[in-house]
Amino acid sequence: MKIIQITEDRFNELFQYTLNNLKLKSLETGSINVDLNSQSDVDNFIRQLHRQFHYEVVSLQRELEKKF
Repeated sequence: MKIIQITEDRFNELFQYTLNNLKLKSLETGSINVDLNSQSDVDNFIRQLHRQFHYEVVSLQRELEKKF
């Protein structure tokens, strides 16, 4: 296992970038529908959001490994 250390400010900056990127993608693709009417809509929304967030975090991890 590798340990990667970065400053708190840098982590917060990259994490905010990840959240902004996720929001931009969801707005561009329309893949996240905020008009939730049923439990299945809520479940689907959460699953999709989790998948996208996981993808962004893994991408962020790879970028950090390249730089450090």
